Amino acid sequence: MLITVDCYMKQHGVSKEETLNKFAELVEDAWKDLNTKLVLSKSTPIVAKHMVEQLLNYARATEVTYKNFQDGFTNPEKYLAFRLFLTLDPTII
Repeated sequence: MLITVDCYMKQHGVSKEETLNKFAELVEDAWKDLNTKLVLSKSTPIVAKHMVEQLLNYARATEVTYKNFQDGFTNPEKYLAFRLFLTLDPTII
């Protein structure tokens, strides 16, 4: 079964380590963007703020699902409790 890592390695001609480093960099950049949007949403209408918060919660759940390059999608029981905690009882900042 091909996974994203394999496809990226083939497309860019890089090693698995280089691919994982690139993915970690992309995730870090995405978190910076999301956090910026969250801060900026504080001064926008309430609907936009709730949308940003929902997207942020989705991003949190996604990160937990694939944390440390583990496949929590194929093995959901691995992170189920933590994902439920994130969505049902999110930390308010």
